[in-house]
Order: sequence, then structure tokens, then C-alpha cells
Amino acid sequence: MDSTKGQGNVVVVQEAYKSYGSGHRKVTVLENLEMRVPQGAIYGLLGASGCGKTTLLGCVVNRLTLDRGAILLYGFPPGSPGAAVPGHRVGYMPQELALYQEFSIVETLRYFGKIHQMNHHKIAQRTAFLVDFLDLPDPKRLINQLSGGQQRRVSFASALLHEPDLLILDEPTVGVDPLLRSSIWEHLLKVCEMGRTTIIITTHYIEEARQADKDSNPYRNTSLLQAPWVKTSRYERIFSLDRFAALLMKNFIRLWRNIGFLLFSFLMPPVQTVLFCLTVGGTPYDLPMAIVNQDLGYTLPIINLNFNLSHTYIDQLNSRTIDKRFYESFEEGYQSVLAGRTWGLVHFNESFTKGVIAFYLSDSLAGLQPDDKEQSKINIYMDNTNSQISAALYYELLTSLDKFILAVIGFLSDNLPISISNMSKLAFPMKIHTPVYGTSGTSFTEFMAPGVILTITYFMAVGLTALSFIIERKEGLLDRSWVSGVQSSEVMLAHLTTQMLVMLVQIALILVFMFPVFQLPCEGNMVWVLLLAILQGFCGMTFGLMTSAISNDENTAIMMALGIFYPLLLLSGIVWPIQAIPIALRYVSLILPQTYACEAIRAILYKGWDITSPTVYLGYIITIIWLFIHLAIALIAIRVKK
Repeated sequence: MDSTKGQGNVVVVQEAYKSYGSGHRKVTVLENLEMRVPQGAIYGLLGASGCGKTTLLGCVVNRLTLDRGAILLYGFPPGSPGAAVPGHRVGYMPQELALYQEFSIVETLRYFGKIHQMNHHKIAQRTAFLVDFLDLPDPKRLINQLSGGQQRRVSFASALLHEPDLLILDEPTVGVDPLLRSSIWEHLLKVCEMGRTTIIITTHYIEEARQADKDSNPYRNTSLLQAPWVKTSRYERIFSLDRFAALLMKNFIRLWRNIGFLLFSFLMPPVQTVLFCLTVGGTPYDLPMAIVNQDLGYTLPIINLNFNLSHTYIDQLNSRTIDKRFYESFEEGYQSVLAGRTWGLVHFNESFTKGVIAFYLSDSLAGLQPDDKEQSKINIYMDNTNSQISAALYYELLTSLDKFILAVIGFLSDNLPISISNMSKLAFPMKIHTPVYGTSGTSFTEFMAPGVILTITYFMAVGLTALSFIIERKEGLLDRSWVSGVQSSEVMLAHLTTQMLVMLVQIALILVFMFPVFQLPCEGNMVWVLLLAILQGFCGMTFGLMTSAISNDENTAIMMALGIFYPLLLLSGIVWPIQAIPIALRYVSLILPQTYACEAIRAILYKGWDITSPTVYLGYIITIIWLFIHLAIALIAIRVKK
């Protein structure tokens, strides 16, 4: 459309058509609408709810687009640099309150003033005037402490604050007493006197609509139509330090005023860390184990000495791990396992000691037969329904067997005329040396700890940002910011900067409890662990921003965050090695944000490796790649919904 057709009018709407839905559900709200708004006019839109007033205003401020037709502002389409709308040129009061409830009145006006690049003196001057004019209470009062009418007046003040060229008010006098309504209209007429300010207002009240006179202002000066109120550079249309500072101020105030959320954010990471260290990976203890010892012992004829090797083995069993429960018969012991009273049965038959001697010494001692060797077995009957408990018991039984054999070697060497070298065949044919990495007593806690550090960091960070955009979008706060010229990149960077401080405290608390308190081993440089944890926290924050940007409501965002929790936990090698999962899933695992990061922290902590190792730097690279993927998707989603 030729921009010259808009000469002499601030707003030109031609053949506007807008509908919602499709098919038989399609509802047309604007059809072939024509509108001309001269400079300096108060243009009233009168109509019932649902007739399209708010939709038209949304199209004017570039929050919605027409299906057909065109809109020109100062001769340019909305959203273009020439129109300067969205931006400083427009003051917008939406139908919703669109106010930050945690702010005071003065903080609210200061926020919108900084958004519009006003200096402190000008903000203070306009704030004092508007508080007096609109009969607002103490400026230090919080918005959530005001009545509905008072809150609408603050919203109105926010639109008037920077004295815009174009003032768009969506039912500004709803809920306002008649006397104040009259004062508001007097002020609107006054701001239009000089001919620069143009007002579009929607209302339900016919008597108000009568005061709107689109053509009657004799002071209208059309020479100002092509001059934006504030010249903005191309850089400022992309990023403004003033707007960014205002957004930072807003986020910090909201965070500080929500002290319950802040305390929860700081307390949960150490609580989760302490619970993990106290409950996961420790060796099970006081495990009831049935023992039936029917061994009669054996008397060596050569020295006439009776001894019982089953007692030797039983004595080797760790009493802290195994709660030894003795039964008289095999049937009683086996029944205790069937009834769930014990985790297993250790059974020694009548000739156990004789069988052990026969197995090793039948050629050297009289009275022993080769058939006696079959009686040398320790019979184990286990309840294997809990693999971790079974593994602990098997480990204890095998460890005790090694000690038992060494004890038997010592006993026989001391009491028989046989050299130690001849007894060597009793020992295990395996020698386990000092581990290359780790210790012989490495626990499952140490295996899981790196993953737990990353998981707590990542998902606590997700929680910091997952609802950021949704809440502001539902309350109309984002729309008001977009109309004021705020950019998506500024909003995202402000959220990341604010929540970063919370995240750093969370990471510090996690690492303090993991290492100084619970003495998790660290062979490498802790700086690499800290840096990777911070990157994972940023990755979690960007994932939260992405879910917030994509989702339309809190439930969807929460479900997305919860839905990704278990796949990441199970596929990233946090609770079980990825070498144990199917090949197809292993390829999926390798591209997840926490798999390489988890292996990197294990390598740093337990092997002492640094950033030069591929295992370590791949953890950093994959994390950074996912961070930018989340950011890109979030930015695209915000701009699409913007």
C-alpha cells in the first residue's frame, strides 16, 4: 500500500478483515473495516464485548496481524522503523491490568520509564504528577495491596508516563469511580490540546463515547506526522542497555519479593544432595541370613585332633552386613527364605570339614576317600528378587570364602607335617593388585555422584525459568513490554542473568555438601567440575526458557519438564552404565546433554584428567551445543508467538 495514502492521519485502517477459528467454528470479528484517526483527536471505539475492539487495537500495535487489509501508522506499517510502533511513540494500556504485583507504584512507573529511556529526573517528575492527578495512594504501596480501581489507575499512569504521540487505551475507566472518570477525560482532552498526542480509546459507556471527537481539534499540526517522538538507532531496535537494565531490575525485584521461592531454591539442592549421599550407594547392612550348620567336624587320625571348618567360615562373615540367624534343620532354614524372613540360606552338610580335607589332602592322610570330596561344598540358596542386596550378599560370601581359605591354609600348615608350598593349591588362582584408578572400596555412591551433581543442577535450573514467559504472557505483561519496544533477546538475557546468580548459589551448596561434607574423592582440578556444572546449569535454564516459550500454559510446561526428567536420568549413564543399554538406545544416549558431561566429571574426579582429554572436552562441547539449541528454539518460539 502506498504510504502517501496515510497523509494527514495518524492511523489509517483500510478493508480490515480478521477472523478466529476455521470451518464451521470460524468467527469473524472485523470485516471491511475503514478507519481514519487524525492527529490530536480522541477516537472512541464503542461496542459490546466481543465485537473486535481489542482485536483492532492489537493489530494497530503489531501484536496481531490482519487476515486481509492494511494498517498505516504515521504513513508506515506497524512494526516498521518509520512507524516507531511498537516503541517509544506509543503508550498502551491493555484491557488486563498487566502490572507486576510484587512492585510498588513508584517501582512500576520507574520500570516503564526506563523501558522508554527516560532519565531519573523526568521519571520522578512525571511520577509525582501522575500520583497526584490520579489520586493514587502512597507510591511505596505494593500493587497487590491496592484495590482493583487503584490498580487500573496505575496501569493508566504507566501508559501516560512517557507522554507518547499515540495513546491507545483499552477500556481505561472500567472500575473507576465517576468523579475520577471525569478527571481522566479532562486530562485526555488536555493532552490533545497541543495537537501532537492522538488517542484511541475503547469504552462500554455511551456518555464517554460522546466526548470522543475525532475531527474537532483546531490545533492539529500535521507537520509532526512523519517525525517519531524518539529517534532510535538500528542497534537500539535490536538491543538497548536501558531496556535490559529495566528488565534486570524487574526480575531482581520479583525474585527478592518472592522470598519463599528464593528459600526453596536455595534449600532444595543441599537437601537433595544430603539425601542422596545418605541413602544411595551405601553397602546394605543387617541383612538376615539363615545358617544351618550340620557339620560334625573331623578328627585327623595322624594327630588325633578334631576341628570344624564350617565354624571357621561362619566366623569370617561380616556381622555388620549379615545378621546371622541359625536354624536346626535345612527345612526350617529354607522355609525362612520362602517366608521372606531371610535373604538366603547357607547350609553345611554333616561331612563338610571331612570333604574339604579329602579334596585337598586325600593323598597325604589316611582315612580319607576320594568320594568325600563331594561333601566339601557350601550350599547357598538365595532370594534374588533384589539385585543390589543379592550382590552385596554374594560379595560378602565370596570375600569370606577367600578369608576362610587363608585361615584353613594357616591351620593345616601349623598342625600337619606339610610345607606351605605344598598347600599353595588351596589359594585362589587370582591376585587383584592396587587399582589403576579408584580404590578397592569404591562405592556405587561415587559412580552416581557426578550424575547427581549434574541432574540437580540441571533440573533446579529448569525450575527457575520454566514458567517465566507463561506467567507474564497470561497476565498481559509480555504484550505490554513488546508494545513498549522490548526485544525477545533482552527478555531472555535478563532472565538468564538474574537466575544465574541463584544457580551459582545452588551449585556452590551442592559442591560443598558433596566434597567437604561427604568427602567425595577428587583427583583432578575442581575448577573443571565447577565450570561444567555452571554450563549444565545454563543448559537447564535455556531448556526451561524453551519450554516456557513453547508452552501456552503452566501445565504444558511442567509436563514437558517432567517428561524429559526420566529419559535423561535413565539414558545418560547416571544411574547405570550406558554400556548396559541396547545399542540403538546407546546412540540416543550419546547425543543427550548429560551423557558426556557425566563421563567428563567422572574422569576429572576419579582419574585426574583435565580439559585436554577427549572425554572431558566432549562434555563441554555437547553441553554448549545443547545450550545454543535451546536458546535458538526459545527465540524462534517467542518471535512466532510475539
